[in-house]
Amino acid sequence: MRKTAVGCANIQKYKKLLELQRLFALFQKRGDCYGLTKQDVTARLNAYERFMNGELLKKGKLIKSLSAGNRQKVGILAAMISNPALLILDEPFNFLDPSSQIELVRILQGLNTEHETTMVLSSHNLDNLGECSSRILLMEKGRLISDLKNGDEDALAQVKDYFAER
Repeated sequence: MRKTAVGCANIQKYKKLLELQRLFALFQKRGDCYGLTKQDVTARLNAYERFMNGELLKKGKLIKSLSAGNRQKVGILAAMISNPALLILDEPFNFLDPSSQIELVRILQGLNTEHETTMVLSSHNLDNLGECSSRILLMEKGRLISDLKNGDEDALAQVKDYFAER
């Protein structure tokens, strides 16, 4: 299995290089890190075709030419390409249109049930978070306020009540 490593002293230079990256090449480099073939990467991306909405894998597309929502999708897809046992997403619903948010919830639910993927999602979008979480940890200023099982709508109501009082 071939490993890819990136060392970078100047994050701005790295950001510029990333923006000039062609999309499939980025996904392929991600796949290389996990020993995935080009066919494996293609198959895994095809599973998310509805999420990509026909916009991302157009021939020769550069990351810098994408909207904020599509850049968000690229980051999410890059994280999911390896089918990780643990998936950590920070504000995954930001910049996504409503249909993409709904599709992402469906994808995350599927990853959890079909692949037993453990997910840690940090989000201010309470409704979407409630739909794809079995547990909600309410944190403020780095402190754990509540650890709630999300078996019904009661946990989400408690979180909303907490913020409504602030």
